[in-house]
Amino acid sequence: MQEIVAGATFILGSWSQWEEHIGEFQSILRLPLGNALSQLGLQMSWLVLLIPVGWVLMLISWKRTDSGHRILFITTVVFAAMGGLQIRYLPFLSLYMGIVLAIVAVPLSRNLPKTVIWLLIPLLVAAGYTPCLKAIGTKHITYDTFTQLHPVLTWLDENAPVTSYYSRPDSSAEYGVLAEWSLGHYIQYYGRRPALADNFGEHASDLSRLTEFFMESDNQKAYEFLDKHNVRYILCRGLYWTFQSLLMDEGKEAYVAGQIPMGQSASEVVFSPRIYPTVLYRLIWRYGSAVTDQQGNYAPPLDRLRLVAESIGEDEQITSGPEIAQIKLYEYVPGARIELSGLSPGEAASITGIVHTARERWFPYMQAVRADSTGSVTFTVPYFTGREEGKSYVSRYTIRYNSREKVLSGVTEAMVLKGEKVRLRW
Repeated sequence: MQEIVAGATFILGSWSQWEEHIGEFQSILRLPLGNALSQLGLQMSWLVLLIPVGWVLMLISWKRTDSGHRILFITTVVFAAMGGLQIRYLPFLSLYMGIVLAIVAVPLSRNLPKTVIWLLIPLLVAAGYTPCLKAIGTKHITYDTFTQLHPVLTWLDENAPVTSYYSRPDSSAEYGVLAEWSLGHYIQYYGRRPALADNFGEHASDLSRLTEFFMESDNQKAYEFLDKHNVRYILCRGLYWTFQSLLMDEGKEAYVAGQIPMGQSASEVVFSPRIYPTVLYRLIWRYGSAVTDQQGNYAPPLDRLRLVAESIGEDEQITSGPEIAQIKLYEYVPGARIELSGLSPGEAASITGIVHTARERWFPYMQAVRADSTGSVTFTVPYFTGREEGKSYVSRYTIRYNSREKVLSGVTEAMVLKGEKVRLRW
């Protein structure tokens, strides 16, 4: 029933509570007429092959098309196996079951009264949806649904600098978007920007590069990776699902402390402290800010990555913490450099600020450093001060040193994008 309602939602664009089951499909009634017809034709083009095959097999007698039936049944078995692995194949399996039932019904209908035939038709239609019964009681995961991705990909399409990827496909793009592979086609089709890796996996790109970046704990090495591969934006989704897509089973044990049962077939993964300093953890659960684990180990903020877009819903629960946006898009920027002198050599100093997002969320930004031999420190901040509609910002930064404070404002967007310096003296 869930699959049936999901299909109705695709056409009608109603029953918003069911939209999470649609995946990458969007309602055709929400698009301009030309785009809607193009989208519908694209999504339904596979029927051009399936429907004529079904007609031919139904109209020709059973005995004369024995080989055709064998092929059809083999196909049905294949889709049945797929349906057992992923719910996404159940509608296709239902389609093939409907064709098979119609083939069986055609010879039977020749000897049945019309009243029985009219009663048989709805029963056959209902029987065609029996594979969808598998979905009843199944928890649908919304981590990569179009509903969550849509506002982020729209921002990417409308605000990120245009590349030569579409207008000049024979040339290299000016930059790329980094995300785990299953988001690649979303980025390319809806965001209209090139992706470093996509759903073609190893056939089109080196997926180990994604693991190399997301599991890195050294900021400088992570930035060198982004420079090497000409990455400007990073798209992230939920921690657990991104983690699952990055590492093979033999590589996961080091980051997992255990699992908490959540029902008959579900469980919640408990990560070990080893995951805290990774780029993956800091971007997804800390918005790129610093992390200090239970043993006091400090991982600095990703001070050249700033949040530029996020999904609307708060649907990822941090263990023993708040709910956060499921989808986040970061921009790789030089960051404004705040140079402060007049401190004692080796003394600790910190800069903090509350980042306000375009979705009216907030999170803390903090960076701690020690003064060099000349008594100077340098902070890098990726967010400007002040307020601008539709952008993440910090009202002001507070610099602390030896129980003293200094409030800093006047960090502009241009400073962040150009890596300009702000020189201060204590």
